[in-house]
Amino acid sequence: MDASRFTEQRSGKLVPIDLPDGRDWAFVPAPLPAAWRLPEHLQELLGDAREQLGTLNGIGQALSNPMLLFTPLQQREAVRSSSLEGTHVHPMELLQYQLDPQEPNSEEDKRNSWREVSNHSDALLHGYARLTMLPLCGRLIREMHARLLSKVRGLDKRPGEYRKRLVQIGSNRRFVPPPPEHVEPLMKDLEGFLNADNPALNPLIRAYMAHYQFEAIHPFLDGNGRIGRVLLSLCTFHWHRHERPWLYMSAFFDRFKDEYVDNLFRVSTHGDWNTWIEFCLRGTVQQCADAIARCRRLVSLRDEYWSHTADAPRLRVISGKAIDHPVFRVTDVASWCTSRVPPRKGTLTSWSSEASLVSLRTSTPRRTTSPRSCGLHTQTSLMSSKAIGLLRRRQDRPIEAPAPALRAAGGGRGDTVFIRDIGEGRWTPERRSVSAAYSTSSTGIVLCTPSASMRDLTS
Repeated sequence: MDASRFTEQRSGKLVPIDLPDGRDWAFVPAPLPAAWRLPEHLQELLGDAREQLGTLNGIGQALSNPMLLFTPLQQREAVRSSSLEGTHVHPMELLQYQLDPQEPNSEEDKRNSWREVSNHSDALLHGYARLTMLPLCGRLIREMHARLLSKVRGLDKRPGEYRKRLVQIGSNRRFVPPPPEHVEPLMKDLEGFLNADNPALNPLIRAYMAHYQFEAIHPFLDGNGRIGRVLLSLCTFHWHRHERPWLYMSAFFDRFKDEYVDNLFRVSTHGDWNTWIEFCLRGTVQQCADAIARCRRLVSLRDEYWSHTADAPRLRVISGKAIDHPVFRVTDVASWCTSRVPPRKGTLTSWSSEASLVSLRTSTPRRTTSPRSCGLHTQTSLMSSKAIGLLRRRQDRPIEAPAPALRAAGGGRGDTVFIRDIGEGRWTPERRSVSAAYSTSSTGIVLCTPSASMRDLTS
């Protein structure tokens, strides 16, 4: 590590370390300040960030079903936070994997990546739930880390345990975090900061500082960035006493990755808190505004579904559940409809005329189910880059519907089937009968809600 880059204003100290190729330096961050004066030129930006976060929390609290917003936001956070660490997964792949998790067959199996991203969601939800019983503490952080690295390629990285050896960031050792003997004391000091009564620090500023400190300590062998960003969301949620964690910064950090890394580094080398805090405040404003816009689109989509199903109780149940569960099985629909109003044959087909369904086919092993309560027989299974649907017209607009559902409901032969590449979103028409379409998709069927709701996860 180039010690000359660390100025007299650095936010910690340099300590010598011995490596096989000679002597080097490691950085040990100083304890975080109990008070910090925000520069005058950032006061207005802090006010904007607080206002946007308050608006987002108010919208979330006002929703009759807060999961309408919470689930897409935390799923998107898992995708974007993992992307920062080089694990790239399409949101559709994550949703499908979570519907039916399967063990990877090899190191190259894509299910390794899907599980890693899914584990991120699990770690965040675990931390959110445990905060009702635990404070923000080392135990909670280690539990979340154990969840993050559960049954993935980082198993040899001691999940849930602080590191016992040196690590480095960058192939040229651009940054060397504290030696292992410093990790435990530094984490205890950070725990004290997380639980101290700091009226002189705004909760947002405090959360940004805690995120820096965690990343500078780098307490684990792997997963530090992802857990650090989970901790940032939980700090913001906990200190503002919100109902749920609404603020997720990974999409902003991913979009401006170089700035993110450089600004963290400058806090260490120059003690430059101003630039780091300003960067995070701008990100907070943008991410809150983005989440608010996504929520409004989801509510609009839900209202559109409901407006078409006002006189159809079964369809209203399905449309409401489908907003919360963007990917689902026909068997799920059967369970949703085992209520006061039993579903009848053709229910899914009727709803598809209003809400548009897409059936996905896959090459993974299939399971056969027969949800007779819905009057359907289909085979369910997952993972695909292709979607098969039957295009029909109603009120002069194209409608996607699952071929098996239309077949079970007596769909006509000779209709045009469209094969869709999910990645590019293109439809290619093929003249087939409904039976042929069902045969083509015999490797499995999964239903998912329209592309409008998926855009809220992917864009």
